[in-house]
Amino acid sequence: MNLIINGQAHDLQSHTVTDVISHFKLKPNLIIVEMDGEIIDRDNWSETVLKEGSKIELVEFIAGG
Repeated sequence: MNLIINGQAHDLQSHTVTDVISHFKLKPNLIIVEMDGEIIDRDNWSETVLKEGSKIELVEFIAGG
């Protein structure tokens, strides 16, 4: 499936937001996901089905000083 993730085209075998997080080996508790202009609640990631051409923004929180 062709997806736009953080502005770059990706061809992934992902079907849900959870699949995308796993594909990139991200820590779910440090990520906010926006799909097609809407923030997706973490509780809904496994139920949120991706569509061909979906635009996804993954924002990772990083602690530092």
